Amino acid sequence: MAEYDLGVYGIKVAVAGNRGGISSDLHEPGESPEVRAAMDALESLVLGHAFAGVDITSPAYLQGIESAVATVSSNADDAAPDVIRKVTSGFVVQVFNADTGDCMGQEFVSSDEVEYEDARGNPIDHTAAESICQPFHMVQPPNN
Repeated sequence: MAEYDLGVYGIKVAVAGNRGGISSDLHEPGESPEVRAAMDALESLVLGHAFAGVDITSPAYLQGIESAVATVSSNADDAAPDVIRKVTSGFVVQVFNADTGDCMGQEFVSSDEVEYEDARGNPIDHTAAESICQPFHMVQPPNN
């Protein structure tokens, strides 16, 4: 089995015959589905190159990986809207018909514990966020 630690983005590759695997630190919490797909594709490409015998440890190859990651990140930052996620602690109360098992109703009971974060899950200042975020307008789903 050949194992490679590329030294960039925590990328580690292992190949043996037609089997192998890759791990990395390319993914971040809260990344968009598009960024996740791009980073997954980059990992697949690196693994495919390793299977094909490409020298994935060469300085030029590593520079190519760094360039690709920078481009994905830059494009994602340009395309992503500024988002504030309001995370409210609480609980859900559900009422079920004991005979049929049908859900007769449900209610979200929120606490005063609220946190605000950006699209990547990083905490942000609550004073600016509170003026933008709206109160809850929960609508009961239809009983099916």
